[in-house]
Amino acid sequence: MIEYDGIEKIYSYNKEIVAEINRKLSKIEYRDISLCTQERIKELIANINSFFDSTKLIERKARLKRYETPEEAREYFGEQFIKQFTDLLNTLDKQDTSVFLHGTGTENCPSICENGLKSQLPNLLTTSLPVEKNFRGYVTLRNWPHRGLEGIVILAIPYECYYREGIWTEVSDKVSDFDRYDYKITPDFIAGYIDVNQRSLILNSKYNRNHNYDGNLPDAGIFSEISDMDNERFREMKEKNLASATEEGMYTENQINEEESNEEDKLELDAFPQLMQNLQEEFAGRDYYDSMDEEQYKSFSERVTSKLKILQKFMPFLKTDAQLLLEQEIKEQQLAQAREEAIQESDDDWLSSDSWNSDIDWWEEKESGFIEDKVGSHNK
Repeated sequence: MIEYDGIEKIYSYNKEIVAEINRKLSKIEYRDISLCTQERIKELIANINSFFDSTKLIERKARLKRYETPEEAREYFGEQFIKQFTDLLNTLDKQDTSVFLHGTGTENCPSICENGLKSQLPNLLTTSLPVEKNFRGYVTLRNWPHRGLEGIVILAIPYECYYREGIWTEVSDKVSDFDRYDYKITPDFIAGYIDVNQRSLILNSKYNRNHNYDGNLPDAGIFSEISDMDNERFREMKEKNLASATEEGMYTENQINEEESNEEDKLELDAFPQLMQNLQEEFAGRDYYDSMDEEQYKSFSERVTSKLKILQKFMPFLKTDAQLLLEQEIKEQQLAQAREEAIQESDDDWLSSDSWNSDIDWWEEKESGFIEDKVGSHNK
């Protein structure tokens, strides 16, 4: 990162408006298309527009940071380092290996080269980045994605470890109940490390292309067993896939925007609850603050504006307040009528019951003992 004196842009907003937006979005009727009305959505959109309208840009002098340009990053490392690193990558490529870079503290690198790299999971991709021999990512090397670490361990993973062999050995290194390392890559897989601060490349004397794979576990991220594969065929497949990925990545910005637009046109009514949930996630927690920096605000504004455009397309499918009220009244009338019919049916059943027969002469039955047998016998 490069520090410089500049003008910091802060976008200040009214967090009370955000709190009101959050209150609305938390109600169930805003996430149920059968209960959400056009008026409610218009009110929500008005609140969100009010949020943007009331946001104020504040500019102030500050000490700022930015990433280096590719040219500045190359200049930082210097031609000597770049040549040494490029030569190493070419050498490892000729040895039929893929290179992975693992970030750590510079103080840990000598020990890792000596004793191996430990991990909580047997998966390279969870802690390391794969790189190709035509490496150009010196900006990333200068500003490592994970906590800006400045020690970069260089792992050389043989092609055969993608389809036949394992690279991990099981160990037991329990730091605590919640922090333990059960797997390790031995030093013979570690080609060396980079000290970003010193701009130096240190080779590992314990590195060896010939490995003893006995008892090794395959990597969970890159391994896929292929019985008839060999390294020559694997290289051909790898280079073909790399070329294909490069071609697929050569989209113009207009093509990407056109594809995104086409996706938005495919409106699915079932997607309404998820859209509203996404809006809620955008505003969640923002009422604890009252400002965003320029990058945060622009990204947030683009995402919310995109969601509002989709939300507008749902408007014709939403009921009005009057329609929803009429539906509720009809349902209440139908329910009341159903209750009344049920009561009436119950009364009719009682009146038509065999135990209630208007043709019976109760007094005659009493004289004959019928009533006593049918009704009063429980008093005996």
